[in-house]
Amino acid sequence: MPPAAIAANSEFVYILRGNILVQLDARTLRLVRRIKLEEERPPVPRRPKEQREQLREQPRKQPREQPKEQPREQPRERPREQPSER
Repeated sequence: MPPAAIAANSEFVYILRGNILVQLDARTLRLVRRIKLEEERPPVPRRPKEQREQLREQPRKQPREQPKEQPREQPRERPREQPSER
């Protein structure tokens, strides 16, 4: 559930829940207005025009090839010991 906040004065009650702001009449609690607030996004910094043009002219990088898996070495077998004769 998004956080909520309530504020009131002698005329209206305001409820903010998530990005919805609701205005109610303080005497009757009837809905006066309900609006959806837009998110404020910071402006995206842009590179200077010269840098953008240089980047367009550069060839695109090719994705790296994944190295091929090397076959695992098989464990070496130990020579079996001959039973000693007694």
